[in-house]
Amino acid sequence: MIRPSSTGLWKSCWARWMGERIVLMAPFRCTYGKHIRLGSDVLVNMNCTFLDSNLIIIGDRTLIAPDVKIYCGEHGMDCTRRFGTRSGGTRYLITTTRPVTIGKDCWIGGNATILPGVTIGDNVIVAAGAVVTKDLPSNTVCGGILARVLRNLQESDARSAHR
Repeated sequence: MIRPSSTGLWKSCWARWMGERIVLMAPFRCTYGKHIRLGSDVLVNMNCTFLDSNLIIIGDRTLIAPDVKIYCGEHGMDCTRRFGTRSGGTRYLITTTRPVTIGKDCWIGGNATILPGVTIGDNVIVAAGAVVTKDLPSNTVCGGILARVLRNLQESDARSAHR
């Protein structure tokens, strides 16, 4: 287990973008790392992949379960626009990016996938295996492929969790 908020290299490179008491469990994969912002008391469990070709923001007290994937990059639906050609004749892949934002007090279940441009509100539970393609409102339980709101969270849910 890596506790990045207490390691010298992590603090020197990324401290300005990271909250306190972060737990990042290995293995963890990311594209750049420099586009990831984690709030305080965030847990990123093992085997997560963050393709941070754009900004990924995760709010305070959010739990990311094992095998979660967060993607910022995407390719065109039109296959003729997925590759370009440079003046010298070499080809290149065309990728567009959009940020992903996850609010405070969320729980992202194991093996969930969050796609580019998604904003997840505060206090949202995303079920294991969900594929999130659209924004999710605060105080909801969401799941499915493609993820949808299953129900609203109630005050009684919060009380029963602390018994």
